[in-house]
Amino acid sequence: MLERVCYVDSRHGNHVEVYTDGYAYDPVSMSLHLISLAGADSAVKAVSAAIVGHKEVNIHCEGKPSLDLSAHYGVSYRILSVKLDCGAVHQIVADERFFHPSDQGDHLLVAPPEKELAEVVYQRVLSHVASPLVPEWAEWICSKLSEQWHLKELEGTVKVVKVRAEEYALDKIVSEGIAEKQIEINNTGGIHVGTNQ
Repeated sequence: MLERVCYVDSRHGNHVEVYTDGYAYDPVSMSLHLISLAGADSAVKAVSAAIVGHKEVNIHCEGKPSLDLSAHYGVSYRILSVKLDCGAVHQIVADERFFHPSDQGDHLLVAPPEKELAEVVYQRVLSHVASPLVPEWAEWICSKLSEQWHLKELEGTVKVVKVRAEEYALDKIVSEGIAEKQIEINNTGGIHVGTNQ
């Protein structure tokens, strides 16, 4: 379902409106991390420029309260744009952490509805760290990351998760899990991984 995105520049008396078919935001800071925009060329460019410039935009959906959102300070954004055959423009404004982790190890991931969250986090993040992690532990590790606020699902119409994957924290989680026998590796006839919760 399409929702309206409005940007009002009261200083110059401009009101611009486009449509979105998907977005994700942090409900605490009310900052946008991903939004898909479509509409007239100049209107879409004005709204995406407003977002990247940390101006507030409003998302309106019939029957729901409107959302006042803006870009997160200190975050870079990437704009992907295509001109449609009908003459309209489609742009995606995405937090740079969808493409590269931040210096603190923050990743943003789109989690397709047909895939398990732990599988997406393991494939895109956990399998690339130096810590010795195995796929069978993914769900347990994700629950521990979530408990420690290192894994957080954003709000919006697109399922996005923010993951902080610091190797020190992951090593500590795994070490504690093995010591408490919540996860284990058995070496009889190959590697067997069992979880006990």
